[in-house]
Formats: sequence, C-alpha cells, structure tokens
Amino acid sequence: MKTGFKRLEKCVLAAVLSIGFIFTAGCGNNVSEKQENVSEAVTSTEAEKSAVATAGDMTDIDTVGYEGMEAVSAADLNDGTYEISVDSSSSMFKITGCTLTVNGDSMDAVIRMGGTGYLYICGGTAEEAAEKNESDYIPFTEEADGSHSFEIKNLEALDKALPFAAFSRKKEMWYDRSLCFRADSLPNEAFKESRLKSAEELSISDGTYTVDVKLEGGSGKANVTSPAKIKVEAGKVTATIEWSSSNYDYMVVDGEKYLPVNTDGNSVFEIPVSGFDGWISVKADTTAMSKPHEIDYKLYFDSGNIAGDKTASSITDWTKASLSSSLSLLYAKQFTVDMYRQGNSAPYSLITVKDDGKFLVVPHGCKAPKNVDKDIKVINEGTGNYYVANSAAMDFFISIDALHMVSFTSTEKNDWGILDVAKAMEEGGLSFVGKYNSPDFEALLSKGVTFAIENTMIYHKPEIKEQLERLGITVLVDHASYEESPLGRLEWVKLYGVISGKNKEAEMYFDSEIERISHIVEKADNTGSGDTGVESGKSGNDNPGAVNEGTSESDTKKKVAYFYISPKGYAVVRKSGDYVPKMIEMAGGSYVPASIKNEDEDALSTMHMDLETFYASVKDADVIIYDTTINGDVKSVQELVTAYPILQDMKAVKSGNVWITGQDMYQFSAHVADAIEDINAAINGRKDGLNMMEYLEP
Repeated sequence: MKTGFKRLEKCVLAAVLSIGFIFTAGCGNNVSEKQENVSEAVTSTEAEKSAVATAGDMTDIDTVGYEGMEAVSAADLNDGTYEISVDSSSSMFKITGCTLTVNGDSMDAVIRMGGTGYLYICGGTAEEAAEKNESDYIPFTEEADGSHSFEIKNLEALDKALPFAAFSRKKEMWYDRSLCFRADSLPNEAFKESRLKSAEELSISDGTYTVDVKLEGGSGKANVTSPAKIKVEAGKVTATIEWSSSNYDYMVVDGEKYLPVNTDGNSVFEIPVSGFDGWISVKADTTAMSKPHEIDYKLYFDSGNIAGDKTASSITDWTKASLSSSLSLLYAKQFTVDMYRQGNSAPYSLITVKDDGKFLVVPHGCKAPKNVDKDIKVINEGTGNYYVANSAAMDFFISIDALHMVSFTSTEKNDWGILDVAKAMEEGGLSFVGKYNSPDFEALLSKGVTFAIENTMIYHKPEIKEQLERLGITVLVDHASYEESPLGRLEWVKLYGVISGKNKEAEMYFDSEIERISHIVEKADNTGSGDTGVESGKSGNDNPGAVNEGTSESDTKKKVAYFYISPKGYAVVRKSGDYVPKMIEMAGGSYVPASIKNEDEDALSTMHMDLETFYASVKDADVIIYDTTINGDVKSVQELVTAYPILQDMKAVKSGNVWITGQDMYQFSAHVADAIEDINAAINGRKDGLNMMEYLEP
C-alpha cells in the first residue's frame, strides 16, 4: 500500500478487511487534510480534548468479561510478568496484546493496540476525562511497528469491567470504553492458590477419556492434536500430546523433562496434567532452528468437553458408506459438503467444488477407505503443512485460528496487507515458495506438502496444477470469486473449517458476521431495494441484496459508483450481478450504472466503457468508490480529476464524497461485516451506528 494513505502515515498496515472489498484509505477535495500526521494531532489544544462522543456516535457496546467472574486483585497473584487477554467493549478499540506486571500489592498493564487511532486513554468515563487536565491522561507510546501502546499504572483489578475513556485522533473526542483484564487467561502459576480443577473435584473416575485441549505460545505456528487422550489413575491425570511437527525432542512440565514416546511421525509425549480449566505452562524444545531452542507454551484442558475414549472408527470400504447428512449452506453455490458414514464410523466429508472436482476429507485419526472413486481426491483433516497460493483464502484460515496449518504461500512478505501473515513470514513459520505460476516444487516436496489451494488463475497454467498432482499434492481450486453473493463468498469459511477440522469455529464466525450486518441489511431492504434474506444471522433467500423483478428502487437510496480508469482511458465498471454492486445494495446504496447486466453468467464480472458514456450514466452519483486494486496510481481525487477532467463535474466529486479502496483489498476475504458497515457509513454520512470507520477515510 502507498505511504501517502492517511492510515499508513506511520507505515502501519491496515487491520483485517473483508471479502475482497476492504477499504484502507480515502480521499477528499482538500489534499492538505490528508497530510495531517500524528505529531500535529498530539498538539491538540485543551479545548479540542473537551468533546465527548454521544451514544449516537458510538458502535454497539459489547459486554466484557464472562459469567460468574469475581474480581482478582494483585494480592491474589504471585509477583511476575504475564501475558493477559483483555476484552474491549468496542470493536473500534482493538487490543492486540497486553503485558501484566505484578509487584506486591500493585499491578501495571501495557496494552498494545491494533493501530494508531487513539492518542490518549484515561481512567473513568469520557465526561470525566474531558474535564481533566492533560497531565492526567495516559499518552501513547509508539511501538517498533508504528502501532500505539498505553501503560496503565496501578490497575484496579482483573475480572472486572473497568471504565476507561479513549481519545480519537481522527474525531478529536472522547469515547467511553469498558475493559476487562481476563484472569482466566493467566497461567496457573500466576495465582497464589491454584485455580485448576482436579479429577476428583470433577468426579472423573479412573479410566481413559478424550478432552479438548488448546495451545498458546511460541510463534503461533505449532499446534497440538485436539481432542487429546487422557488417562486417569488414582486421581492422577496423564495426557498424550501430539504436536503438529516431528521437531520436538523433549518437553518440560513442572521442572521435569519428558521424552517422546514415538520414533516416527509427529512428536508425541505423555505428560502429567495438574488440573483442568486453567492454563498450564510447559516448555518444548525444538530442533527445527539452527540450534535447539526451548519455547514457552501454555496448555488448557477443557473439562466441559471430556468424553469416554471415542477413538473414531474408519470407513473401511467407500462402496459401503452411506450419506448421513449435508452441511447447511445459506448462500454459497459453488460448493457442497456431504457427510458419509459406515456403521458407527466417524463422518467423512465429501466436498464437491463446482467445475473443479470432489474431495474426501478423512477425519483425524482415521484411515482413507479403499475403493474410493478415481475422480475423488483425498485430504487428511487438519494435518496442516498446506501450500496456499490463493491469497484470499489466507484470511479464512486466520478467522478460524488455523493459520498455523499453512506453511507456504505464493505471495511475498512485502505484498501482504494482513499483519498476521506478514508476522508469520517474519518469524519463519510461513515461507514464500515462488509465484503461483512457478512454485519451487522441490521445496514443497522436501517439506512433505500434500495439499495445495489455488485460485482460478491456475487454469491459465494447467501444467502447474498437473505437476503438483504428479508429485502427490492434492490441489483444490477456490471458486469463491465465482459466488455472486458477497455472503456466498464469505460462506467459503465453512469449507476451510471442514478441511482444517475447525467446523465449529467456522460456523460461529460465519454466524457472527451475518448477525453484525443484519440490522443494516434489513434497513436497506425496507427502503425498497428487494429482499436481502438476512435476518438475525439466518436467511431464507439465496440471493441477498438482489432487486426483485417488478420493483423499483426507492428514490431515497443514494447512488454509488464503483470503478477505476484503465491505462487506456476506459472506465472499468462492475456488472450489476457482481458481488460488489450487491454489497453496495446491502449497505443501503443504489449501484450505478444500473443498466450494466450480466447477460452471460460465465462472462467477466467487469466491462469497459468509454469515459463519455460512463460520465453520462454516473454523473449524478452521490458517492464514488475508486478501485485502486487494479490501478493503484491514483491517491487523491485531485489526481483523478487532473488526469480525467471530464469527471470534475460529477456530483460526488463536487461534494467531496469520494473514496479510495486499498490495493490489498482482495486479501481480506473474511470480513464482510466491516466492509458493509464502512460502505453504509459512507452512504449515510457516518450516522448509522459508526463513530469511526476502520477502512475508509474521506
């Protein structure tokens, strides 16, 4: 992305964005306004710090903490420094990490933010902060990556909703925030009295069971198999921990060293479990680096998911398997998932991707059945070590906490706008293996890659796909870009949930995104643009945002033009059946030029228009969104009208309602709600529930 964009003044990449339509910068008629920097904002006068956001300026307020929590003070903790999770009442106040330091009867916390949107925080309400002197405020500290952090001295308590005020750099006003520092995210040794639940307390009798286990720590690349097998004998619990790598040569638990119990495959250890429902600190020594290195991790054994040993039985013969159920899909039309069983076997998922093929996902711990049709390719669930050449798919893995399963990408580090991906490449957990049309086959083969995800560009290089398959690598071509509905594109997160063994996470993420935009879409629908089919996270319509035949759009809808100018001077616009116009309609706008139809469903989603014809059809547009993803040279409306003077008389240009998309917008595929909220805010002048837009600026 260009450093001239306001959100990148400090060279900080924008936070995650949506569905291939995320906006990271904007423009207005006054270019000098875009040159404002943080240092100027910090010198705001006291009068400028007296403004307080009203309820109408703010996003929905989330409840922080968890049911049944009780306040934890410094007196309850052992001295030390710990990483701790923090809940925020606002999605606009994003905390990416926090370090808690306990010293005697006091606690200090340093919260790390996802960006640079706030200059100060202050204990208490926004009204109270506005009345205080600047010396009472907590100023930001700029981190090495350009983001902001704040140090809170003498933190009152953990597991308690604490009022804070945050001063917005862009809006120059105070916002009420509520933070909860989560004691349940601390390791057990942080507490003076153990918070772990024993097998006896949970009434777990001797026997063999499985339990869900979570892992945190390290670079985020490593993972452990879940559920894990545990054995209870005389109240003592032993767990079998299988890592996602064969490079661990020992573990340390409570000061004792444990060696692997296997010699082949991923490293497996049998370790004692001191209790459930709390974080247990362990160390694991890896030989994957230039020299052996001990890494600190935390394990969490969830007593709410303990079951008798249910090592799944396999489907032995595919011809004897029968259909048991199908994955519910509300919007996606380019894939289906059917579950098959043989007797009481674990369910095997058969994925069918339209115009690509069939893929059988074998459950973890099970074997591939015999007599599988030759046209069905086999994928082992959740094994990781994936090669993802389709950059838009990476955001789906992040949204379901499965980025650690991806080992190789065809996009270089400097071309990523997703911070998590860039960080993984920085730390070596994710590697560039060459462009999609010329990958390093030897590297993929030497690292044991067995599964690759490509986008439809691979069809222009069929020999690459064929070579991958000859090497024993199963190739799935992502067809999310063929989905007409933006929600259909989003629903591909469920496919990646099936492949990675993260079905529940994928379902929850999808439902939460739908829920977030339901009120916006309902309001847009009520203005007369047609049935969107979105209601409280559920849908009965396969084509959200579509205009019903025989209906006319309400005159109250603002017209939105979305386009870019090609190097040859043509306006490139989206056809009305494309997902971008539908997203605009879902956000409450009316896409122009509306006369551009999709006559052939297999045709390109864009078309070229000469500037005169284009101008005549969009001159009265209320909002302009200029797509810099293809033509990234335009950075301001002045540059646009200077290059193409015919556009200077457009209504949106005169009113300054012009926006520019980020050049990495197609990488952000899993955040539909953010995109629609921003478009809605642009259409409605930021009055529809947003106090600060994450991805657009005027």
